[in-house]
Amino acid sequence: ALLLAAGFLLDQPLLGAAAAAALVYLLLAHRHPDQAWTLVWLAFPFSIEMLIPGGNALYVPAEPMIALALLAGAVLVLAGGPIRLPRSSLHAPLAALAAATLLSVAFSPYPLLGLKGWIVAAGYVAFAYLYCFLDQSDAARAGRWIPWVVGSGALWGLYGTARVTIDGVSLKHAYGLARPFFTEHGAYGAYLAMILPLALLLVLERRGRAQALYAAASLAIALGVVFSFTRAAWVSLAIVLPPTAGLWSWWRRSLKPVALLAALAALVLVVLLGIGAGAGVTRHASSIAERENVSNLERVNRW
Repeated sequence: ALLLAAGFLLDQPLLGAAAAAALVYLLLAHRHPDQAWTLVWLAFPFSIEMLIPGGNALYVPAEPMIALALLAGAVLVLAGGPIRLPRSSLHAPLAALAAATLLSVAFSPYPLLGLKGWIVAAGYVAFAYLYCFLDQSDAARAGRWIPWVVGSGALWGLYGTARVTIDGVSLKHAYGLARPFFTEHGAYGAYLAMILPLALLLVLERRGRAQALYAAASLAIALGVVFSFTRAAWVSLAIVLPPTAGLWSWWRRSLKPVALLAALAALVLVVLLGIGAGAGVTRHASSIAERENVSNLERVNRW
């Protein structure tokens, strides 16, 4: 209330409201990290890029929320003693990737810009990775945020699909499919592509009504990814989903993941053929291998 009042007194009501909201979120992240984690996923589609002094930019409110959550986590760690990460075979590969990327930045033509990008990426990784290792002590805690994250992905997948099938958005102009929310199709495709593997795993792990809901969510998210016309998202799923299905099959000694992926692909194909979009999607997918396509060079550099 004091921050809001100060904003009005200084004729900066939006700044006062932003400061008040930041304080509330910081306290929430300190007391309830699960809810703070979920809110970042829910807020991301509404985030926009804002320039700040010094020629920098922030994705607001997602990136300030991540920074505040990390600050709250640091306070918790300092209050509880030295940090002790559980053992994991993921630590070394991620550390090696971070070091290789930083080395690449150091020898790049634009080291300062590269370092800024590296720091932002490190913030995203820390927000996800440290949260899972420090706060996910049991499956019940994950169960509290998974339905919200998958449900959010399903709603945005339906939004994009509806804009193509109902609003008549041309596939040639599908780059703005999720507007006015996601500001560009790459963020939309990446958001959905990160959630789809989780939704598919829940189809395999749940039973009854929950399994049916996660199956419907998986279809909605998959359609959103396809209609986003984001080739990088398509490539990411081609890289991630087959190994995920293979590992689950090996772990459970079951071919259910293979059947699930086949069924999902068949349903997506039926929808594409039903609205006459099959040729457009195929043509766009085939351009991934075009060497003369400048965006492919950018995509390889990002990978």
